[in-house]
Amino acid sequence: MALAVGGIEWFAADCVRRGVKTLEVHLFGGEPLVARDVVEVIVHRTRAVAARDGLVPRLETATNGAYPNDTARFVADYFDVVVLSLDGPPAIHDRHRCRPDGSSSYEAVAETAKVLSASQCDLILRVCVSSENVGAMTETVHWYCDRFQPSAIDFEPLQATSETAAAGLSPPEALPFARGVMEARDAGESRGVPVTFSGTMLEGRNGLCPAQNDGLIVSPDGRIGSCYLLEDDWRRRGLDLN
Repeated sequence: MALAVGGIEWFAADCVRRGVKTLEVHLFGGEPLVARDVVEVIVHRTRAVAARDGLVPRLETATNGAYPNDTARFVADYFDVVVLSLDGPPAIHDRHRCRPDGSSSYEAVAETAKVLSASQCDLILRVCVSSENVGAMTETVHWYCDRFQPSAIDFEPLQATSETAAAGLSPPEALPFARGVMEARDAGESRGVPVTFSGTMLEGRNGLCPAQNDGLIVSPDGRIGSCYLLEDDWRRRGLDLN
């Protein structure tokens, strides 16, 4: 908690110094809500510091949504943007995101999506695409729009790991994935919902790199960096982004 508070205080002072009017705090992981007590401290400290320093607080979290309804309501009440991982209808979602004991997580996540879609926050549904659902991206867009009224839908390809291999899951081939993104974007436009690909900005705007956008990442071990990639990845490029 002290690390979180220190990061917020430092960033607020930096925003004031640079003349930035919005205090933006994004939580991601892992799953931030496994440490709900820390998240609550972050939420309330951000709001208090913003009020003190004349800033507008803006809170965003990326979450799997597989938690009780009271946690979903807390997120809906206090966050401006929620990026929720939901990979499609029950069979597809549970194929990708079953619980550790093999049981379904779909109902809990879908209930969270309903709570969020009924709130004032912007709900972004993030879809992991494997070789098993790459052909259903357009159908997924319509399915989401009919049920959850998202503010946006974001597709990203599965990243191969030893765990995905053990589960029998593989990344989609590049061409079907690219075609699926473009067709899904057209479907989203027909429903008034932006569809994006997390790996690039299709409209040619600035990217999502924290260093590019004056963002800093505070890690639980106390490191402060400016890159989402693993440390080994950028050290291989001769960079030190801590």
